[in-house]
Amino acid sequence: MTQPPRPGSAEGRTAGDSRVRPSRAARSAKPTTLLVNPPLWNAYAPHLAVPLLLASLRGAGWPARARDLSADVLDRLLSGDGLERLGARMRQRSTGGHRADRNFERARLVLPSAVRDVDEAKAVLRDEKSLNDHRRFQWATSTLRNALWVVSAAHPGLAFDLAVNEQQYATTSTAQVLAATEDLIGNPYPEPLEAELRDELAAPDLGLVAVSVSADTQLIAALGVARIVRRRRPDVRVVFGGNYVSRLVTRWTEPDHPFLDLVDVFVAFEGEEALPALCEAFFGGGSLEQVPGAVWREGGRLRRNPGRDADLTSLPCPDYTDYDLGRYFAPGPLLPLLASRSCAWNCSFCSIPFASNKFRMRTPSDVVDDMDELHRRHGAAAFVFVDEIMTLRSMRGVAEELVRRGRSYHWYAETRFANGWSRELTELLYASGCRRLAFGLESYNQRMLDLMRKEVRIDWVDRNIDALLGAGIPVHLFTILGFPGEVPEETARTVEFALETITRSREEFGNPYTTWGASPFVLDVHSPVARHPETYGVRPVEPPPEADLALSLDYTVTSGMSAEQSEAVAAEVFGQRSSSTRQWFHRVQTRDIEEFVFLRAAHEAGMPKTQGRPLELFRPPRGSDRVRLDPALCAIAPRAGFTAGGHPAALAVYDPRHDVVLTLAGTVGAGEPALPLGHRLAFDDLCAVLDRAAGADPADGTEHIACAMARYGMLQLPQPAAAFDSPAEAPDGALLVEEQQVVAEEESLHCLPTGKSLQLNGDARRIWAAVRDGGLQLGTLRAALGSDRARAAVDRFVLDLVRFGFAYLLDPSRPGERP
Repeated sequence: MTQPPRPGSAEGRTAGDSRVRPSRAARSAKPTTLLVNPPLWNAYAPHLAVPLLLASLRGAGWPARARDLSADVLDRLLSGDGLERLGARMRQRSTGGHRADRNFERARLVLPSAVRDVDEAKAVLRDEKSLNDHRRFQWATSTLRNALWVVSAAHPGLAFDLAVNEQQYATTSTAQVLAATEDLIGNPYPEPLEAELRDELAAPDLGLVAVSVSADTQLIAALGVARIVRRRRPDVRVVFGGNYVSRLVTRWTEPDHPFLDLVDVFVAFEGEEALPALCEAFFGGGSLEQVPGAVWREGGRLRRNPGRDADLTSLPCPDYTDYDLGRYFAPGPLLPLLASRSCAWNCSFCSIPFASNKFRMRTPSDVVDDMDELHRRHGAAAFVFVDEIMTLRSMRGVAEELVRRGRSYHWYAETRFANGWSRELTELLYASGCRRLAFGLESYNQRMLDLMRKEVRIDWVDRNIDALLGAGIPVHLFTILGFPGEVPEETARTVEFALETITRSREEFGNPYTTWGASPFVLDVHSPVARHPETYGVRPVEPPPEADLALSLDYTVTSGMSAEQSEAVAAEVFGQRSSSTRQWFHRVQTRDIEEFVFLRAAHEAGMPKTQGRPLELFRPPRGSDRVRLDPALCAIAPRAGFTAGGHPAALAVYDPRHDVVLTLAGTVGAGEPALPLGHRLAFDDLCAVLDRAAGADPADGTEHIACAMARYGMLQLPQPAAAFDSPAEAPDGALLVEEQQVVAEEESLHCLPTGKSLQLNGDARRIWAAVRDGGLQLGTLRAALGSDRARAAVDRFVLDLVRFGFAYLLDPSRPGERP
């Protein structure tokens, strides 16, 4: 049997290495394989790879168990206990000479509420009722966002959310990746990985740890797992596989890559047949030469076997039985499946055909058998097909089988525009439970589609979308900005089409679930563009030597726009069509969560709208009015610039119920505030408390902040305010009063107390010009602007102004009182 050298052998021994030798009884039984999906992967649903491999190993007679460490580590980090530990680390940084910045202070402000509320927030996201309770859902996502800020602040150089984990270490550098695995301060993973693996590595039957690495977001954690295994169980072998591994190791030519000191074998391409063969090689007297796709070091040489396509006709049903399916941050279970593998097309920007071998399809009956089995095992009724492209033939076959069996499942997939779409097909798909389809539109320009080798006609796109929306199936449009040779007019046309499709979906078809996304062109080293750059007018820029793991390249173009120029054009087009808010404090994420969009479409739950304060008439408190500070408020004295413009603030108060932060200018460094939370006191006394907390003179505007606290619901007032759904319903005598401390620029407004910015586009700029000099009666403003469209624009803009803190409606029944 040929095996790779082991650490501790003559070829691989290092100083201080020790070995744990299994007992004779343990050697006589088949060792167990632990399959691992490391962080960071999808937080909302499991990854398909490990459950498929688990089923393949068990089907071949090899004992195995599986862990989704991405879900487990996220659940541990983003918990009350986990955040409490991170809060202690933040306090150590605060007292250890750490230079405070706005993001750190922001996390310090929200920490108490995040610790208190994060477990409840996760329960809300996991509850199907959250699909309909949009305000509760947004509270939960804001709370989870706060928790992610705490994770980032507790680790220097980290920007952590549920899509990326940007550390101070580049995943394009072998040296930096290895350094990250030994960093217990900046890397968030070592401690939770140790805790999650402790019992697994103590099992005497463990013989192999197999780690699936599908993206660069998993690389540092994956090598961290390997390092923990080497340290705790040097007798256990380690293997890496997955899409990212396939694209990485196929470029290696030398046997001295440092990853081979931590990993015994890398498996490129497909693993369902390779992993049982690997167990046979390690534990059954077989040979590594028989393992498809194996890459290993032997005798000072790098050995490599060709990959082999898995037989999809014998593909087992994915085995999710080892997973806690309640740990994902969405109502579930939402389980991935596949109906085909690889892609039958060869788009010029894409590396999928390189990494996934030949295109193959499963029979519809096998696919639906898996859906039935997963429904039986887990109660699953919602599925996502993770095929690179689900073809028309495959979708029709699966849909017909689902309808024939009378199933009531829901599903979604990624597919492509084609000439074969028809209303008959889309109605069949809808009847079978299809509730969302994603398309690689890429560009709404025939010239660009031809350059991309998409094999798609623009007229197909229009017909396909009409057929889908007409049948009730929303779409998601992927677009690429700045493909080599693209000119501004082409970028603008693509963005206009995507925005118009969303508007048509909502207004013409009554379907609010259509979405789109734009990403810059990326020069993938395995794509046709990278292999033949001269054909596309591209000049690749070789990465520096330290970027030895880079799978994408910087480049210049001989014609057309750069990616940055194309993004600027897209932003300009988008800005001309709508006003928008930029909220540095309040931003939850930059994209719709596809799992929630699909589930909302399936349950006809509608899409959540941007939330803010209700549209209320404000009655300024009198000095003797008794008010009560909400006990849920959090307050700190920031030590760094905290407002939208980065100006210093003496006091910051956060309301987690409404996700509002207010800041008060004053003497920075006046000490941590002691606000009488939960207590009743006179309004004048509250102003005095704020004066002392901020070290401020009452003339500096403390009363203004107290009034803002009242308007934002941080205070319980003697009488509730009258609320309205739209400005058109407000009394005509109500005044739109400009908020103090609003910084107005040519195309945007910045509200210093709330940290929010409002982009002034089109109608919004003209409306602001009409109200900036002290306000107008709403009815007068609408009448002055004339048309129905202009009046509707007034209502939208006034709603934004009031909800996001730039203005308020003064109750006309109490004229002349202080605002």
